Amino acid sequence: MKKEIKYSNKELALAQVPPHELSNEEKKQADKQIWEIRKKRLQEMDSDKVSTAELMRLKLKMDKYIASSNYDEQYTFSYFLNEYINSLKQNKQEFSKEISLHNTQLSRLLHNKEEPNKNIFIRLEIHSNKSIPALIWFRVFEKQRELELINDAKLWKTEEKKVRKTFRKASI
Repeated sequence: MKKEIKYSNKELALAQVPPHELSNEEKKQADKQIWEIRKKRLQEMDSDKVSTAELMRLKLKMDKYIASSNYDEQYTFSYFLNEYINSLKQNKQEFSKEISLHNTQLSRLLHNKEEPNKNIFIRLEIHSNKSIPALIWFRVFEKQRELELINDAKLWKTEEKKVRKTFRKASI
């Protein structure tokens, strides 16, 4: 029988990518050259490719937040909607026309003064050419609502007074 040899992730990574033997100054210079190449390629990309890349980045950020067990008050529906509009490099008036939404309603959504409905989620999916599905927008909003429920101490105290009897757990 063969004995299975286990390697750490670091050992596996080092086996695939040999360590560089550059001095700190040489490494800085190499990093600078790589950045210059990336910058040049980004400048050569047409605006559609840049917008597509930005939408993918935003979608991944939304997916990561939805999948996490943590809540962050920063990541509201409004936050992601604002990020979406900015990633398209559009002004808000232009965007509101494109999704048939009144400017004031868009403003209320962006400032967390109004809750989005199913129509908004669907319009956003269609507007993004299905790059960001309506369900992702919906899940971001639901995660925001979960956080609001957890943090609404006043509501919890009010509702606690209305419960006259609680369930008694059987002893094991």
